[in-house]
Amino acid sequence: LWFVDLTETGAGSLGMVFPAVIAANFLFNVSRTFGSDDARRAQESPLVLGMHWIKWTLQFIGVSSFVVACSQPQGVLVYWVSASSLAAMQTLALQSAFGRKLQARLGMTSPSGGEGASLRTVRLDEDTAARLQDHVGLAAQKWASGEREVGRELLQGLCHEVDRYQASKGSPRGSSSAPALPAEKELWCALAFYGLGRMQFAGKKFEAAAETLMRATQFDSLDTQRKCSAWILAATAHANRVCLMESTPRVQLEWAVA
Repeated sequence: LWFVDLTETGAGSLGMVFPAVIAANFLFNVSRTFGSDDARRAQESPLVLGMHWIKWTLQFIGVSSFVVACSQPQGVLVYWVSASSLAAMQTLALQSAFGRKLQARLGMTSPSGGEGASLRTVRLDEDTAARLQDHVGLAAQKWASGEREVGRELLQGLCHEVDRYQASKGSPRGSSSAPALPAEKELWCALAFYGLGRMQFAGKKFEAAAETLMRATQFDSLDTQRKCSAWILAATAHANRVCLMESTPRVQLEWAVA
C-alpha cells in the first residue's frame, strides 16, 4: 500500500482514495437496496410511512461519511473499506438471479403469485399471526403492483372477518367496547383497517374511508404516527364528502396521503 503507518491520516496524493471508496460503497448500497422490487413496492404501499425520508436520510449520511472518513487514521479506513466493499458484494449477490433462487429455495422470500388465492380467506380464530401478516403484506404488494382491486379485496376480507369475530363475541360492529382481539393478531387487523382506509381515500370513496380510518384508530396496537395520519385522513375525507354533498369544490388535501 501507499502508507506505512496505520495511524496516519491523508497519506500523500492518494490520501482521499479510502474516504471516496467508503462514500461510494455506502451510496451504492443505498441505491441498490431502495431500487429493489420489494423496496419499490414498500415505497408505494399505503401501509408504509416515511420510506422516502429514510432513503434521503441515508443518502445524506453517505455523503457525510466522506467528510468523517477524511479525519480517520488509515488503519480505521482499511477496516471500513473492507467492510463496506463486502456489504456491496453481498447486496449484488443477493439481488442476482442465483441469489433470488437461493432465497426462494431457503424460504426467505415472501409469498406471491399463485399463493394469493389461499390467503384471501382468513379466520381470526383459526389462522396464525404469521398468516395474517402474509395476508396484509400480499394486499400491499398487489396494490403497489397495480392490482388495486385485488389489494382492496384482500384487506376488506380481513376487516369483515374482524367484524364477524367481534359479532360472534356479542359486540356490535365498530363498537368502542368491542372485545379485544388476540394480542399477537391485533396489529395486523389494525393495519388492515388503516390500509383499507387509505385505499378508499385514494379511490375517492370518502364516506367509507372516514369510517374505516376511524375504526383503525380504535386499535391500541396501531402506532402513534399511523393514528395521527388516520385522524387527518378521516377528517379530510369527511370534509370532502360534505363538499361533494353540497355541490361545492372538493377540498384539496390529498397531501395528507403522503
